[in-house]
Amino acid sequence: MATLNRPLTGIGWDPPADLSNKNVVKRLSPSAVKAFLKVAAIWELRDEDARQLLGGMSNGAFYELKKTGSRLLDQDQLGLNSEVPRFAHQRDQAVSQ
Repeated sequence: MATLNRPLTGIGWDPPADLSNKNVVKRLSPSAVKAFLKVAAIWELRDEDARQLLGGMSNGAFYELKKTGSRLLDQDQLGLNSEVPRFAHQRDQAVSQ
């Protein structure tokens, strides 16, 4: 299989965010929380499932997150996008049965 060794014209590829950098985490957390809560609402996720996607967050921490929308997420929580497709697939299979 051939690979491209040059960038595609008109497409910029930014390096991925360094989630081990505390300043990056501080900058990305508010948007990530807002986006996560919106997706959870659209998908009608149970709070238990949403907490599981956030790495098993406690009830108190999760409800505080929902109430205030402000919390610094850790590196794993910010990188949860790798879990979302798998979770969505499992949810869709359960719903279709």
